[in-house]
Amino acid sequence: MNQTKLIVEIAAVLPELEPEITRTANGRNPFAVVRSVTRYTRKMIEQHNDLMTDKCMKLIGNIYIKGDAVLKTAVTDVFVFSLDAVLASCILSHRKRLINILPQSLQAVYLKQIYSSAI
Repeated sequence: MNQTKLIVEIAAVLPELEPEITRTANGRNPFAVVRSVTRYTRKMIEQHNDLMTDKCMKLIGNIYIKGDAVLKTAVTDVFVFSLDAVLASCILSHRKRLINILPQSLQAVYLKQIYSSAI
């Protein structure tokens, strides 16, 4: 998946974000697009909207798995990096649920980031 297909993928899963992501640097900045999805995901987590949180997590996982090197870097640098702050604001049971629904490919990246930052 490249940056053009990224917009199509997000619009298919989260149509409510389509205006924002197309407006964000005309969708040409993958970091800004992933930042928009990250903000939306955080909002859904804070609202305890489990259905939309699940959709967002799956979407981010698909972007990471199918994405080119730039998209993978955007997901790692924006979404995974902000995930720790999101999880810290949750109660333990909700935090565990979020970790469990995080796609395995991103769990590994998240854990690597956590352990490497503790060194």
